[in-house]
Amino acid sequence: MTANGVARSAEWGLFEANAAELRLLLERCLRRELVHDSRAALARIQNLSVADLADEAITWGLENWKAKPTATPPDLWIRKHALQLLDEALDAETLAAESRAEERDAERRLVAHDISDDGDDEERADWLDMALLATRGDRREKDGGEDEPFDGLESDPQVSSPQDRLDEREAIEELERAMLRLPERRRKMVAHRYLDGLSVAEIAYLLETNAPFVETEIVAGLRDLQTALAES
Repeated sequence: MTANGVARSAEWGLFEANAAELRLLLERCLRRELVHDSRAALARIQNLSVADLADEAITWGLENWKAKPTATPPDLWIRKHALQLLDEALDAETLAAESRAEERDAERRLVAHDISDDGDDEERADWLDMALLATRGDRREKDGGEDEPFDGLESDPQVSSPQDRLDEREAIEELERAMLRLPERRRKMVAHRYLDGLSVAEIAYLLETNAPFVETEIVAGLRDLQTALAES
């Protein structure tokens, strides 16, 4: 049996079974990248739908399945294409903005508001874990154990108290501001590592660099975040 002309395989079956989860993870990643990218300040956000970009990336993956490198996991391969689509869309919006006569004075919205209000408890917990991580450092990265799974810190996503919600939002907002101050490439590496849960090798593939450089940048990024949060 085939799908889009591609013979079914165990890998294909696994991809199909996890397609909904992959789409959700793509949307999270693209939304974060969109908020953090300076080009978004010039863009008409209605032209940059992360849901549409995620769908386009998955459709591209299905149509080009035969071209996927054998050793590359489907989700990572499609994620890389989705990030490329977003980059192209932001470039197009930047060019369009330069041609518009009117000036825009829009301030980018912090991702904290989306995370706190949209009910995505899993993503909110990831941000809170990272905020705590940035205040204490990560001994595992410094010791070179980059491939150990990141199990986060203890945090209950089911928050009952309004004060707890407020405290969580403030923590996420502080982390968000600190993340925005990181150099773009370093920020991407830290976010992919701790918010997307990718390995160093996977990040190197996405950003087309080498693993040792990724490791160095992640350690430096955490150090920058610790400094920024200590000053806030």
